[in-house]
Amino acid sequence: MSVELTKGAVEALINSPQADSDIILQLLNIRQLSNSSGPSRFRLLMSDGQHSSPSFLLATQMNHLNEENLLQPNCVCVVKKTINNTLADGRRVVVVLDMEILQSAAETGGRIGNPTSYDTTGISKGSPQKPSSRPSVPTSPSPAAVPGSSTTLSSPRVHEKHFAAKSPMKASNTSPSSLAKVMPISSLNPYQSKWTIRARVTNKSSVRTWSNSRGEGKLFSFEIVDESGEIKITAFNDEVDKFFSLVEQGKVYFITKATLKVANRQYTTLKNDYEMTLQAHSSIVPCDDTGGIPAVLCDFVPIAELENREKDSVVDVIGVCKSAEDVSRITTKSSREVSKRALHLIDTTGKEVTATLWGEEAEKFDGSQQPVVAIKGARLSDFGGRSLSALFSSTVMVNPDLPEAFSLRAWYDEGGYAIDSQSLTETRSVGSGAKTNWKTLSDVKSEQLGQGEKADYFTCLASVLYIRKENCLYQACPSADCNKKVVDQQNGLYRCEKCNREFPNFKYRLLLSANLADFGDNQWVTCFQETAEVLLGHSAETLGQLRDTDKTAFDEVFQKTNFTTHIFRNRVKLETYNDESRVKVTVMEVLPVDHREYSRRLLSNIRKLAS
Repeated sequence: MSVELTKGAVEALINSPQADSDIILQLLNIRQLSNSSGPSRFRLLMSDGQHSSPSFLLATQMNHLNEENLLQPNCVCVVKKTINNTLADGRRVVVVLDMEILQSAAETGGRIGNPTSYDTTGISKGSPQKPSSRPSVPTSPSPAAVPGSSTTLSSPRVHEKHFAAKSPMKASNTSPSSLAKVMPISSLNPYQSKWTIRARVTNKSSVRTWSNSRGEGKLFSFEIVDESGEIKITAFNDEVDKFFSLVEQGKVYFITKATLKVANRQYTTLKNDYEMTLQAHSSIVPCDDTGGIPAVLCDFVPIAELENREKDSVVDVIGVCKSAEDVSRITTKSSREVSKRALHLIDTTGKEVTATLWGEEAEKFDGSQQPVVAIKGARLSDFGGRSLSALFSSTVMVNPDLPEAFSLRAWYDEGGYAIDSQSLTETRSVGSGAKTNWKTLSDVKSEQLGQGEKADYFTCLASVLYIRKENCLYQACPSADCNKKVVDQQNGLYRCEKCNREFPNFKYRLLLSANLADFGDNQWVTCFQETAEVLLGHSAETLGQLRDTDKTAFDEVFQKTNFTTHIFRNRVKLETYNDESRVKVTVMEVLPVDHREYSRRLLSNIRKLAS
């Protein structure tokens, strides 16, 4: 296949700040640069058929092309995005940020044309001709700048973006008027030395501390957005003291002299290959002119499309909150209690999905008016079908000022509320929020749930046969974050070994063992504080007082609970104690039965079996 190179492109790229259009060049040679640390770097000798130059440097994120042996001398490449940099000795370097192989070296068959060497001073060596035929570099791209299916370009189209900055209020020693021109976030890369961006803070974390073998420290991070993209910024130690009080969510700032590095995907979900770190010489200056800076940048995925997305992918989603479950408390593996609340979102696709909020977001959320909820950066899980979970870095917006929110609100109010929706989450809400991964108690044993490395979860409809009230209460440490059993010192003080302190009082906590039964089998389960209080209908403190003062009333509480029917959401796991393994079932949630909804589920099961 004959390919025509983009004549004059080498000269245009070397003399232009940046290019983000498809330009066809031929690779004549590739050489690895000596680098004692960091990833390998490669210098490219590129030709447009007219000129050739070794001033091309391959960005490290494109090293995979060389590792896959695709970059061979004489192959033809489509250069999609570049940025210029000037070295200390004045030489210009073109950093190739994005490139694809259009034709292999074998397919090309050799060097195209008879290119002469072009250096960064603009003189063509070996040719008496002056470079007067250099193609013009437009200041804005035209529709013809991006080719369609054609592989031939008559001239390069290089897009130079320039954003003028207005004078902001002074808030640091450096004024943006003395800095480089304002650049879009999407153009930033580690190979640039001078730049300034103007962006809005969309999310700001609290100050967090760490302690490890290398010492102690603190950090905070925030996310910014402009019309071109978004990026995460992190400050450590002294920079936390300097910038934390200055940065406010929702405000616009000029930012410069921060360090860029490849983004760590373990800690950021933003669609940017890089992230920033603030340094001692970094500058953040408030900007009065907020025109053109979006409040947030979201790429919403329709709920129906979530079925086709990969597990653990991070997505932006928006929907009407049809219902919200009550806040519940769970204990993490690190023995820390955290609040959670599940929302059931629906959009115009007619599909529903369960999204879980955590911590303060869960506690303050009000779903009584069926608001529109947008979650930026939610993690997609395949537990129980498809479900979403807000992350620490996620942004949760209730009734946001977005066009998508307005159209969704109108759709729901004009009839969307009445459609027969389908949930992507198999753990659908039943009654006041029970989750269903329905199993009978005989299924739990026959399917050997909980025998794997990870715990299994199931939901059942069962009745309470018997509750062991002996030893169901214990005296615990009164500290807010400690539930350890205390030792009565017999001198009016109670000692907590975990806290290594003595207290004049204690608090009662419940640890309940109950036997549940359905139509096919029975099962012993364990209920901790919150679930035990819901099951018995009394707090641990009240039960403790009854046991000490009114034994008859205390026994009556347990008698009334026997033979009551509830929906139980359970965790089942094989545990080993004293070299003996047994399956332990722990109740995570106790909810009342909504007989209408439960009957609908039974009818649905009957229809499935009949078909």
